[in-house]
Formats: sequence, C-alpha cells, structure tokens
Amino acid sequence: MADRERVALILGAGWSAAVGYPLARDLIAGPVYAATEAARVRAQAVLETFASWSAARADGAAEVFLAEVFAGRVKKRPDPQNPTMFDADGGPPLPWSWAVETVQLRLAQQEPASISPELRTRAFVYPPRHVNRLRYAANLSLPANSRPHTAFLRALLGRYSISGVVTTNYDTLAERVLRHRAMRRDPEPGCFYGGLPRPQIAHGHLPWDRSDPHMRGGTGGLELTGTIPVFKLHGSLNWERCGQKIALYRDQRLAYRRGGEAAIIPPTAEKQAEGWLAAVWEAAEVVLANSERWIVVGYSLPAYDEAIASLLHRAAVCGVTVAIALHDPHAPALAARWSEVTALPVEPKPAL
Repeated sequence: MADRERVALILGAGWSAAVGYPLARDLIAGPVYAATEAARVRAQAVLETFASWSAARADGAAEVFLAEVFAGRVKKRPDPQNPTMFDADGGPPLPWSWAVETVQLRLAQQEPASISPELRTRAFVYPPRHVNRLRYAANLSLPANSRPHTAFLRALLGRYSISGVVTTNYDTLAERVLRHRAMRRDPEPGCFYGGLPRPQIAHGHLPWDRSDPHMRGGTGGLELTGTIPVFKLHGSLNWERCGQKIALYRDQRLAYRRGGEAAIIPPTAEKQAEGWLAAVWEAAEVVLANSERWIVVGYSLPAYDEAIASLLHRAAVCGVTVAIALHDPHAPALAARWSEVTALPVEPKPAL
C-alpha cells in the first residue's frame, strides 16, 4: 500500500442520490413521513410555505428558501382551518426549527421526491405499527445494499491508498459502504469519523447484538474501528450535539426525536465552519492537502458553499495534490468551477 497513490474521496449529494436520497433541490419536497401527528403538521406547514414562496420567485431553490427562513424573512402560510389576526399581513415568520426538522425528515428518507405536484407538498404520519422502520433504519452495522457503490469503492481500494473521505452528506451511506470495521472476507479496511475523538462508540442495538463479539460498551455499543477517516463537514443524521461534543448513534432516530435533534448544518451560505465542527474541518484539510489526487463523486461545488470552496482552495494551494477526477453526469460543465477554485487540472469522468 505504501507505494500506491494517495487519494481523497470527496462525496456530494449525487453519491447518495443514486440510492434514493434527495438532492439539494428536493430537500423540501414530499412526500415526507413523520413519526407523530405534531411533526406532520409542522412539516406540512413548511412544504406548503415553500411551494407558495418558490412559485413567486425565479430562483425558488430550497437552499435560498432555507437561508431566507433562517433570516426570518419567510412568512408562514396561513392555515385556512385556524386563521389568526396576523393572516392579513402574511402570517408570522416560519420557525427555523420547523424547517430544520423537515429537512431532517426528508434526508432520512431513501425515497425520491414525487413527480406529482400534490404529493410534493404532502406530509404523512408513518403507520404506527411500523414507525420504528423510520427511526432505526440505516444502521451502521448493516452494509449498504448498493452494488454500484460497493464495486466503486473496491475498485478504488484495489488501485489507490484512500487517505480519507470528505463529504457534505448527512446520511450514513458512505459509512455503510466502507463498513464500521475491517472486513476480512472482502478487503475493506473500515472507517471512523475523522476529527472526532476515539474510541468511537455508536449507541443503539439490534436483537442479535448479544452474539456479536465486535460490540463494545455493553449490548448495542458499536465501535468504529476502521482505518479510513470520514469527515462530515455539515454534520450527520446519527450525530447528537452535546455542547461542543458529539454523541454517536448507530441509526437515524435523532431525526425523529423532539422536533429533530440530529447535529446538522442545513445548506445555507456559510463563510466559515461552525465552531463545534472546527476539528472536523481542520483534519479534513490536512488529509486533502496530503493526498496526491482527489476523486470527486456527485459534488457540484455550489456557490453557497463558500466555506468549503475556501477549504478546498487552501488544501490545493498548500498541498501535494496534482489532479482531480470528477465523477458527475454534468462533469464537463462543472470542471471549470472546480478548476477555478483549486487551480488544479480536472478530468471529467462518468457518473457513478
């Protein structure tokens, strides 16, 4: 492995969209499934408000909407069943917490947005008997059921030395493709969360945990013992913020808990990294700078990701990287943007 070229893998929403997770444009598009009626009502209000807001604008992108909600400039659509004295003025501001909760619910769904205009603005309560399918899905101990992703990773492992994975994604697809520990049957070294303290024990359990010798910290404590760091620049659906520290979970229950408690940064314009994610960003920059090649899958480097563009620029200018391989259906068009930010040669590649 020592003589192999060191590469950093950069993953965007296009990586996860291949298995049904939403792209940025579909972050506020139904159907959205909630675990309780109260959560459904909040999500419904966000979906309807976004539909009204975007219909009146040429640039009705979800990212712009979220930035406007954060600034308090979006009025909640009046409820015809429960009018208030504020309705004549467009209603009160849409609560930011409602928008974040709706984004978390949407991100937790491995289902494409509907093409039906009606369903794109609908939120539903998941059948009570099966609601745990929402909370405990995407478990870190379960491999991702995606042959293209697994084949792509194994091809990279057979040719390169992967120094790290840098991603803006919130889901756990990358971790479940890499696996939480080394797998001897298949030559996979496993992963851990770069920038977070080790050992890393993810809370949660499955019925068969008692018979698994790799469980730590009592039944259900899953330790991430792999060797490839995964840097999640915008947080993760299975992270819970405890002050400046992060608690890990094996599943996505946090997206459904008390209005959404997953530690994520919704896609709005940012000038610098959040303080609680600073260690993750710093470690990611070091790995990027020390990688001879970047392999990018499904990340378009949008204009609102100003902080990430600065991170990539610094790593490219100060590091040893010589080229970028860009896997994306729009790679030829995106190559100029990547070259402008990094000043590196960019080679368009087929999408995953």
